[in-house]
Amino acid sequence: MFVDEIAVTANKYEETKESLLARYGDTNCIIQAHLDFLDGLPPAKSATPDELNITFIECHRRIQALRALGEDVSGYGRVLIPKILRAFPPEIFERWIVHVKGQGLSEGDILKLMEFLGEEVDGASQHRKHAERQSIIRTTSHQQRRYTSTLNSQNQGERTKILGVLSVCSVSQRVTGLKIARR
Repeated sequence: MFVDEIAVTANKYEETKESLLARYGDTNCIIQAHLDFLDGLPPAKSATPDELNITFIECHRRIQALRALGEDVSGYGRVLIPKILRAFPPEIFERWIVHVKGQGLSEGDILKLMEFLGEEVDGASQHRKHAERQSIIRTTSHQQRRYTSTLNSQNQGERTKILGVLSVCSVSQRVTGLKIARR
């Protein structure tokens, strides 16, 4: 494996590590990049479960990256929460306020917000899947009713033929029975 044309081997490990730290090791710059992204977070393009999920994943990834860098993200809550919520539909913001008040939480608890948003996005996805299943069930039920109706109308014709044959048979049996009785 090569990094900037340095072979990563056991004896070159320290040299490679120093080279990477010098180039990419400015933690403050990385932290600021994550904060800038969250600060300029665009609103979800639509309120579809997929779009909400993409927005949630991006926010969650940035918060987790800040935590991995050793940042106390709870200190950013009051600043970042309104910016994160702005990226979601207004009804999610309203549900967040109701949730916070109902649970007695701080409106600035960013970790609780991310947990809440995860549940909201999961709920939206589950709702969509349920609606899709219901649509499939309705379509299947409709198709079954049409098929049954078609069979019934075809069977009605068959039943009429069978009843006609049975009627003819019973008449001919009666005639035959009468002929036998006369003898």
